[in-house]
Amino acid sequence: MVKVSWKLVGVSARTPWRAATLVGAIVMFVGVVLGCARDGSSSAGSSTGPVTDQREPVSVTSPPQVTDRYDRQVLSFHPVLYLALGNASSGIEPDLSGNGNNGIYEPSGGKPDLTTLPNGDLASAFDGVSQYVQVPSSRSLSVTDTGCLTVEAWIKPAVLQFPHTQGSGYVYVLGKGTVGKQEYAMRMYSYSNSEVPPRPNRISAYLFNLAGGKGSGAYFQDVVHPGDWIMVAFVIDSRSSAEWPDGYISIYKNGQMRGRQVSLSQFNVKPGASNAPLRIGTRDLDSFFDGAIGKVAIYDSILSAQDILATYQAMYSSLPGRPRARAPPPGGSRSLGRSGRGSLASSPVRCCSCWAGCRTHWSRRGSPFRRRCRCRRRRSRPRWR
Repeated sequence: MVKVSWKLVGVSARTPWRAATLVGAIVMFVGVVLGCARDGSSSAGSSTGPVTDQREPVSVTSPPQVTDRYDRQVLSFHPVLYLALGNASSGIEPDLSGNGNNGIYEPSGGKPDLTTLPNGDLASAFDGVSQYVQVPSSRSLSVTDTGCLTVEAWIKPAVLQFPHTQGSGYVYVLGKGTVGKQEYAMRMYSYSNSEVPPRPNRISAYLFNLAGGKGSGAYFQDVVHPGDWIMVAFVIDSRSSAEWPDGYISIYKNGQMRGRQVSLSQFNVKPGASNAPLRIGTRDLDSFFDGAIGKVAIYDSILSAQDILATYQAMYSSLPGRPRARAPPPGGSRSLGRSGRGSLASSPVRCCSCWAGCRTHWSRRGSPFRRRCRCRRRRSRPRWR
């Protein structure tokens, strides 16, 4: 116990507030000194930066303040790259993950237009002729860095038949790879293509050998409506396990895994790393995606099915303090009449302020399908949720 003489420090007993202020200052000073000692840094040093857990990558740039709910959801999983794609006018897309994997809009003289995602955030609308975003190669963007990778992106095709395709009639939505330096890619086929059997608007993800050739891939092939947003995610795990000795790749649409994992032994794929850039809107400049892309995230880890679904749902979450929006049922057919309404969910639920047992239905107004209250009580105004 250290006794302090108030007379020595010039504090009168009749001014207790001054004594309290001084005591508080002394306590804070002692706490800082002890804290520095615990952190292993010297109080006399010129730098007192925070200690970083060795398991997490150190950011090379400070990410901007993020207040958007969807962005916070993505960043909570520690991506190695996160491009919102809402800054086309500036010519540079900042990496919100803080890892410095910033994107550059090309060509410099023709920036893509802006559009809005379902939550109102901005995204870039590429013209399908020459526009794309390029990110310099980084070790963290290759599968070989940790043996696994998860890639997410929101896409909104503007057409069903792309004007600038390659191969059998497809475009690359994004990818990392050039000739002799192939890594991975997300691809979308035009409605009409030369594949046998045809692959109308198939969306697929592939992992390649560096030399190229056929890649091991997963896909889904659904009816596509131009102007509708789709969240596509694919997972690559090249690490050997009892269930998947050669690793696997899988794909998700709107938070739901489609099909099953596909073994990388499908085409004997052994991933490698190269200095090829990551491009969004194209891959090797031989084809270009015509449509909007937003919220591209890459993780050097495997996101679980629950994590991917939670990320999808975060796009449609209500404002803070309001009930969370419900995602539409995955897959399946929707029996919609001429009015655009169906009867997928007609069980009584409490869906508005009257707390009565209301009937709900699905409506095509907006995206995705949303539940609308059909409360019969006049005193309560139905609302969207």
